[in-house]
Amino acid sequence: MTRTAFGTGAAGRLLCLGFVPPDLSALVRVARQAQVELGLEPIFLSVAPDQMGQDARAYVEAQGFQALDRPTSSSTGEKISNPVTRYRTLRAANQRLADELLNEIQPAAILATVNTARDLFLRTATQRGIPSVLLQLFFWSDRAYYRDWRRDDLVYLERDLTPRQRLRRKLARGVADLYGMGQRIAWDQPATRIAVQGPALRRLLVSQGMRAERVVVTGNPPLDELYQLRSQSIGQQSDVYKQLGLPAGTRFFLHCRAHEGRLYGLAAAAKEQSQREIIHALQAADSEARVVVKLHPREGEAEARFVQSLDPRVIVADETISTNALIAEGQVLVATISTTLLWAAALDRPAISAFLWPGLDYWRRAQEWAGVERVTTPAALTTSVRRYLHDAAYAEAWRQRRAAFVADELQFDGQGTDRLVKLLGQLAAAPLTSPA
Repeated sequence: MTRTAFGTGAAGRLLCLGFVPPDLSALVRVARQAQVELGLEPIFLSVAPDQMGQDARAYVEAQGFQALDRPTSSSTGEKISNPVTRYRTLRAANQRLADELLNEIQPAAILATVNTARDLFLRTATQRGIPSVLLQLFFWSDRAYYRDWRRDDLVYLERDLTPRQRLRRKLARGVADLYGMGQRIAWDQPATRIAVQGPALRRLLVSQGMRAERVVVTGNPPLDELYQLRSQSIGQQSDVYKQLGLPAGTRFFLHCRAHEGRLYGLAAAAKEQSQREIIHALQAADSEARVVVKLHPREGEAEARFVQSLDPRVIVADETISTNALIAEGQVLVATISTTLLWAAALDRPAISAFLWPGLDYWRRAQEWAGVERVTTPAALTTSVRRYLHDAAYAEAWRQRRAAFVADELQFDGQGTDRLVKLLGQLAAAPLTSPA
């Protein structure tokens, strides 16, 4: 299918498809520059449900852009018992929704961090000749990782079912796959281009079967922000200290939480114990330093109260405080499974993966990063933090490892937004003749 190239003047609409403010903020940055340089009119659509969706729209509108309030997927047919009828109905309903969204918005190009309409939206856009860029902002890994994670989830979700019930669910999943309604890997989406953070991930996706010409190394807006922050010295982010209620320059250790709610197979007791041990290990490393725990974007008051209950001296930081600025000012970043470990390496801050959870070997393997130290006991965490503080040779050795790691893992030069805008312009200016 051939699409007409842009004319002069208003170039058309750029549909920006995201979830919540942390990823929408990256889309906003690209959209603002594309508006100026390409003449595109940005329109935003969040796939987040309920209150999260309302918050996302409010954020976008506060940035001066239009945010549509439209359903992004349909559950019509979900309760039909016959799996063939169920998934045929679901597919038809979501195909109609994808068609209606595209008919209403009529985008000239799409910039997305997620797919929608049960993963039918980007495919439909491509079939219509509308170019799209799927932008990587967070952690992606290989097919084995997603397969093992899904298997782990199923073991937990089906633990109380009879063998017959488990077989019926397995057959239903097979039917879902036949109708294109099964679970898809985050990056295995039919976008025109997949824009990734660095050379290492491009090699991985190509090795996993993605066509090389579809995967483009661009970097991204969060990396551009990190690049700007890295040029500043510790103590420059005075607003962070004010938000934390600390005197400027106060020494603190940062722990960034994961979205633990998505880890169905991990017992609540293990999650709680890990959080408690990380806090205590950091306090043992330096009793005068403060411990700051940054909530995951999908966490809220319940998680904040839990962390505070472990030790009232801990400072809990929510989404109103910049994660990047916290990393830049902290003495060390500790996480278990988090993209923030990569961001810390980019800022040349000591990054430690404290993997105190049992099992989850696929997570361990997927985030075995050369520039991030891995510890598996609280005592090892305490020792590692102390060495970063007091062992210059140790700190320098890890600094060199981080530099080599970042050079391969990230396109880290402050030009990610520029490359994305250029890519959108190239795609928008050329006819798209075949599906992705």
